Parts: sequence; structure tokens; C-alpha cells
Amino acid sequence: MKKNKKIMIIILLIIIILVVVGYVVYRILRGPSVNIKEKIEIKNYVESYLTKKYGEHKYKVTGIRYEYDMDTLFDYSNPTGYWVYFKSDIAPDSWITINGLNPNDYKVDSDHFIESYYFPDQDGYNTYKTMDSIEPKEELEAILLDELKTEFEPHVYEVKCDTILLNIPEDYGRIPTLEELKTNTNLYKVTEFDYKVSNTIEDTNEYNERLKTYIINKYNSNSNIHFNLENTLVSVFLKD
Repeated sequence: MKKNKKIMIIILLIIIILVVVGYVVYRILRGPSVNIKEKIEIKNYVESYLTKKYGEHKYKVTGIRYEYDMDTLFDYSNPTGYWVYFKSDIAPDSWITINGLNPNDYKVDSDHFIESYYFPDQDGYNTYKTMDSIEPKEELEAILLDELKTEFEPHVYEVKCDTILLNIPEDYGRIPTLEELKTNTNLYKVTEFDYKVSNTIEDTNEYNERLKTYIINKYNSNSNIHFNLENTLVSVFLKD
């Protein structure tokens, strides 16, 4: 009897140790908790943002954690924003990320509500592929080609969009239909694209400066620009 009691105590101690170790590991992996004041501010911001953008659907924040700029693994010294989980009456689970740690500086960096609403049963990769397949890529490329040709580079003859992001206005007030997502180019922004010119660009430094100025005036954005294929292919990467 004493032997059985001793075994039970040992098992109980092992369970307690495993629970404590598991919690410690969880805390290390997760990082510091968001304090109550920040949670309230984020909750109000996110629920207001979602309502203004997609209409009233009983949004409720279910979890908040910090996002970090990490120099090393488990470096939690530099939080840059938040990862926010939420639910609604039309999509069980979704999330957005926010840059900034002060309400005056908050800016939504990524918003996955549309994916959660239209494709709730798909995993991340399949959702990405599905969204990629419905983007009006050819229409966006045609618009870019026309704008570049008439406003900056008369020798451009081909444009390819490499990265296209949903860019639904924050005051849209409703969920875009699938047909709108397939056809309305105003719901998207292009952040990476290539274009080809029919002549070799001789002075790439001068061209680079002119193109950067054009992009700042056109998109209010900085950019990285690269020249390829004997300076007849220009790659443009827009930056926030």
C-alpha cells in the first residue's frame, strides 16, 4: 500500500514538473503578454476598423500578441506591433496584423478577413493560390502598361505584375462580392512589377533617379529598382 502511494506521489510530481516546464516553454516561445490597457486600445481599434471596412458583423477580438523585430531567436526586446485574432457572425476565425504600438500610429499591415470569409476550409497555401487565381492580373498589367507608356516611358512594351495585394478601401462599408474581387482593379495594389523596354537604357543611374521620382509622385511610395537583361528589363519593388 505504501509502495503504491509512493508511486502515485512520484507520478503526480512528474505531471506537475511537465506542466511547469511546458508552461515555461510556452511563455518563452510566445513572449511577453500584452497588457490590459493595450488590449482595450487594440480591441476598440480593430472592431471599429472592421466595421467601417466590411460592415456590421459582430466582430469580437479573441486574442492579441506582440509582433517583434528580432535580431536573434527569442529576442523580445523590440515589439513593433500586434497580431490580432478575431471572430464574427459570418466567419468563425480570422486575423490581422498591426504596425505601431500607439493608437495614433496604428496601421493595419495585413488583413485576412476576406480569405477567412470566402475560403474558411482552406489552409494557408491553398488560400493563397485561390486568391492569386482570382486577381484581375491581366487588367492590372494593362493599366500599368498604359500609365507607364503615357506618363514615363514611351519605349515600354510589356509589363508583368509579380506581387498583387488586396487593397480594399478602409471605408468600403461592405464585403466585396467574388465577382468584384475578380474584376474590380480598384480593390488591389501592385507592389512588385517588371517592365521591358525596346531600347537599352544607357545611363541607369539617371534613369533610376527619374523612375524613383515618378513612383514617389504617382504612388507616394519609395522603391527599389533593378536593371536586367542588358538593361532592357526593369524590376520595381514598391515600399511603404
